[in-house]
Amino acid sequence: MNSNIFEIFKYDFRSCCGCGVCAGICPTHAIDMKLEDRGIYTPDLISAKCNECSLCVKVCPSVEFEQTLLDSFVFGEEIRRKEDETLLGHHMKCYVGYSLDDNIRWGAASGGLVTTLLILALEEGIIQGALVTRFNAKTLRTEPFIARTKEEIVSAMTSKYAPAPVGAKIKELGKKVKGKIAVVGLPCHIHGIRKAEINNEYLRNIVVLHFGLMCSGVPTMLGTHFLLDVLGMHNKEISEVRYRGEGWPGYFFVKLKNGVQKAVPLSKYSRVIRAFLHLPCLICWDFTNEYSDASFGDAFWIKDERRLGVSVIISRTQIADQLLERAVARGMVKLTEVSPYEVIAAKKGNLDYAKKNLNLKISLLKALGVRSPILKNMGSLSRFKLSSALKLILMFGRYLFLSNQFVMKTIYCPPLLSILRRMLEIDERTNS
Repeated sequence: MNSNIFEIFKYDFRSCCGCGVCAGICPTHAIDMKLEDRGIYTPDLISAKCNECSLCVKVCPSVEFEQTLLDSFVFGEEIRRKEDETLLGHHMKCYVGYSLDDNIRWGAASGGLVTTLLILALEEGIIQGALVTRFNAKTLRTEPFIARTKEEIVSAMTSKYAPAPVGAKIKELGKKVKGKIAVVGLPCHIHGIRKAEINNEYLRNIVVLHFGLMCSGVPTMLGTHFLLDVLGMHNKEISEVRYRGEGWPGYFFVKLKNGVQKAVPLSKYSRVIRAFLHLPCLICWDFTNEYSDASFGDAFWIKDERRLGVSVIISRTQIADQLLERAVARGMVKLTEVSPYEVIAAKKGNLDYAKKNLNLKISLLKALGVRSPILKNMGSLSRFKLSSALKLILMFGRYLFLSNQFVMKTIYCPPLLSILRRMLEIDERTNS
């Protein structure tokens, strides 16, 4: 095996998911995560520090992924998946529910359960900190950090539709917090962190909770920048940016230091920002974050007349299920158990796209001259489904279209920006 990921990828990081775990696990701190002009995070090697230990290769989810290995490590044995588990991953129970703190629920992406459960785990001493992500309005970048108080956990609330090198922060675990840690991440983050735990006993002992966010793809930072340009706020003095919140389904919200605020409904801006999906997201098979202790997503099929969100939760391990039961007992959350087949029916489009056409996905990567990850024991993922295949080809086409420099210059032309401003139904006001 090659000594490091730079030799594996031959400096073409188009298939790198940008999770940052290679930087976090490196014992000599030879890797930093750098935000490229393409709006993605990629590893930057300090050659003089590299001792060629190959840990970065071993933990990288974009190099190799073996399902049976992670099954055994996370769930205690090599599991034999039932019919519903081929789509949702191994699980104990499924729920829909929400936080009973209306302030958290109003500001969250859906039901506010991740925030509430982290606060509960902190209050009860299960954890002493949580690796979470907030958005820094000064740098216009996501900012993974270790939250140690309720207020810091709340500051990281709600979704960020932008890349975040969460795994790079695992090198700080145990230094900034003495005790146990929870991590919150997307499937790629959780894959990498679990693989890091396999290779590092200290991490295995300190990380006790893995909260996984369901994910259908992450836009590059170019998506956020383009949206700010459409709003006419990119080069202004921004004091706050939020991607969700203010009820459900929420708004992309930007506030300037002079008090001007603009908000765009999720239903409008999501179509714009998702045009900038990162290439590895197009081939990702893990929509439900199967190697977390509990997975959280938006139960969009349940409507609340007060415009408050509801979450769908997949509990996968005993520690997660016990925490959910404790949250109910303390009156912090409302949960209703549902059938896994109800979740599958509600998320069918996302699951079909993620779980089918693996061979086609790999072929499309090869056609672009991009290295594909080595996926072992993935079973039914190779099944062909026409509707998902057409969607896949369309998304690859859109990726190629927006990768063209001429196209990128064209979409920034004033007439197109003006048309998009009218389409987005922008709510503009001044906060005096």
